[in-house]
Amino acid sequence: MNFQFVNTISELDQMIAQLEPSDVLYVDTEFVRERTLFPHFGLLQISDGVHVYLVDPQSIEDFSSVWKLLVENDRLIVLHAFGEDLELLWNEGCPQLTHVLDTQIAAGLVGWGTGAGFAALVEKVSDVALDKSHSRTNWLKRPLSPEQLRYAADDVIYLAPLAQRLITELEEAGLTDICMDECKRLANRSTKDISKRYLDVKNSWPLNPQQLAVLQVLATWRYNQAFERDMALSFVVKDLALVEIARHQPTSMAELKRVPELSPMELRIHGKRLLKLVEEGRAVKKEHWPEPIRRVIDIPSYKVMQKSLSKLVKKVAEKAGIPDTMLASKRQQGEYLMWRWRHQQGLAVDYEPVMMSGWRKQMLEPSLIEWQHATP
Repeated sequence: MNFQFVNTISELDQMIAQLEPSDVLYVDTEFVRERTLFPHFGLLQISDGVHVYLVDPQSIEDFSSVWKLLVENDRLIVLHAFGEDLELLWNEGCPQLTHVLDTQIAAGLVGWGTGAGFAALVEKVSDVALDKSHSRTNWLKRPLSPEQLRYAADDVIYLAPLAQRLITELEEAGLTDICMDECKRLANRSTKDISKRYLDVKNSWPLNPQQLAVLQVLATWRYNQAFERDMALSFVVKDLALVEIARHQPTSMAELKRVPELSPMELRIHGKRLLKLVEEGRAVKKEHWPEPIRRVIDIPSYKVMQKSLSKLVKKVAEKAGIPDTMLASKRQQGEYLMWRWRHQQGLAVDYEPVMMSGWRKQMLEPSLIEWQHATP
């Protein structure tokens, strides 16, 4: 199948006119994200299953007509493993996509494997072994070679028959609505409170509330720095360094130098600022300290409850005809157990576990109610 490289407004207008009548569009993106907080847009691939276009964001600045195409008329947009693709589209100004299908989710629901890769699924459906040698291409460099363009085009050329096969499989299994609900949930755009960024810092759970107050100040500053400079968080200051600074709370450059996890460059660039942030964190009043970080594995009888809950999930999933890993992953089961334990302890709960929302709630709630009564 041939493709067209689009790098002028007139070509873009022609593309929009060609794709406008289609009820389904197949989409992929190429980007670079090695040292940056946000993905840098390298290429947009889009097809109606017949015509294939590669749109160059380095030549075309205004993508508003493309975004309108993706969101209007309840048109189905198909991608594979769409997490980072949607993040890129949002960052570039595309509105929330609500009628979207992720072929990775669909493949998992019909039993083709949870988290299946695109190449493996294409080989299963089309009996084609895709060339993945350009997966680490610098998509920001121009000109792109014919081989790179063909690689990019293949990602939507073969997405079409894969999606069409999966849509048929979903319909035959009666799983279409569940799949679309799940894709809509995962595609839902949410913004995290910057003050909660400390919860993303790895290995911070041993810190006490006072230390967490310092970490909260440090993590908020780091995210703001990363956002302003478009740097990956670890290229500002690494997680382990933040944790150790929050733990030891140095008050001088001499003490800060004794934090082995802090590199000489981080010390030179951010040293004075880090000391001021520690001072700011130490000044936080006790009533404003974060609560201790609680891990699900620390819940009393966690292993027994997790094993029992896992059996319940498998039983319900088998009856529903879907893989148990799609009904409730181990992480989602842990989220539910923590939610339940917090309720039992009278602790604040500001989230709804995935297992108790949407289609999963309808499928699981009766069994979970019985399980709750039988489990201390």
